[in-house]
Amino acid sequence: MIEAKKGGLFRSNDGGETWTLVSDKNSIKQRAWYFNTVFADPKDANTVLCAQHLALRSIDGGKSFKTLKTQHVDNHDCG
Repeated sequence: MIEAKKGGLFRSNDGGETWTLVSDKNSIKQRAWYFNTVFADPKDANTVLCAQHLALRSIDGGKSFKTLKTQHVDNHDCG
């Protein structure tokens, strides 16, 4: 996750040798310095969770996200 004008969520399929921008939506990159928590499912590489102001989940490798229902907003520290 990179918070910048051309930032967003990047993905590597080769151990970090190369990176591809998956999503540049502001909802996942805003305040990345504070909300920069991204979890990849160890059993499904296409399931990604972003713990931010809202808890977000993707099942398509980070291309799109849906909001998860939580008890409180501000879910950045749930690791």
